[in-house]
Amino acid sequence: MIHLQESGLGTFQQVQRSDFFFKVTPAAANTEALANFGISLEEYAAHFRKTDDGLTDSQREAAIENHPHGDAYDEYLTSQSGIIQSDRR
Repeated sequence: MIHLQESGLGTFQQVQRSDFFFKVTPAAANTEALANFGISLEEYAAHFRKTDDGLTDSQREAAIENHPHGDAYDEYLTSQSGIIQSDRR
């Protein structure tokens, strides 16, 4: 995860007692950094919204509330679907 953060693909952050990696939106993703990990922008965008099924509801809510790129995330979701689909408040 640290290599992903150093490459500018997101932010590693502790929320409560859990460690999270908050990905940058596909619009902000550095294609050269993605290529270094063998990932195309299309693949990144296709998998961007996948979440960890192992998270509890309270962990997911805490992550959403503390998302360091929250506004950019909401803007991206709006641009893709016309409505905000995150649970951010």
